[in-house]
Amino acid sequence: MDSNVADCDDSYFSLVTTEPSTSSDIWLMDSTCSYHMCPNRDWFVDFQEGEYGVIQTADNNPLTSYGIGSIRLRNHDGMIRTLTDVRYVPGLKKNLISVGALESKGFKIIAENGVMRVCSGALVVMKANWKNNNMYRYRGSTVIGTTIVTSSDEKEAESTRLWHMRLGHAGGKSLKTLSDQGLLKGVKTCNLEFCEHCVKGKQTRVKFGTAIYNTKGILDYVHYDV
Repeated sequence: MDSNVADCDDSYFSLVTTEPSTSSDIWLMDSTCSYHMCPNRDWFVDFQEGEYGVIQTADNNPLTSYGIGSIRLRNHDGMIRTLTDVRYVPGLKKNLISVGALESKGFKIIAENGVMRVCSGALVVMKANWKNNNMYRYRGSTVIGTTIVTSSDEKEAESTRLWHMRLGHAGGKSLKTLSDQGLLKGVKTCNLEFCEHCVKGKQTRVKFGTAIYNTKGILDYVHYDV
């Protein structure tokens, strides 16, 4: 596998990759590069052409950034996220998500137990899995083209997930009640898919038994919350 190290003349940053030198849909989480970068022009939306700095690689071959734009990513849970301020660098062999750029926008990065989570408050907006080469790979795929959702079922599922989160992870019955009243735009069936936040947020409660206690004096029996 090739190892590439790069820095930028205008705004210094470096990156290290240890992946095979072939372009693919894989996105790597990089903690050392200053910007998100991608070599695939067809993936960009809101693209602005121009030169945005020169990258010097380890073998002194310069790579120029020829534009900047946004790229849509589909998360593991089906949610669509837009990665903004992505540099178009045709000479790169991998797609890089800058951890520092995410933190600069207020996201919190948590990496533990082989999973990296990008959080906005209590909401996990992006995940990456640790691989054997000590790199974190984004858990999802790239949305190619201007059409994000191609079927009515996917469109409604997307709307249901969105309203589910907007309403504090409301249940299917609550969503159905609101939908019947015409309060949820784009939601009809309210079929919720698996929600990791709901599962992890549920807590089991031990049921207290009933009993009769006979006392003779004051404070012979005391009940308090521990």
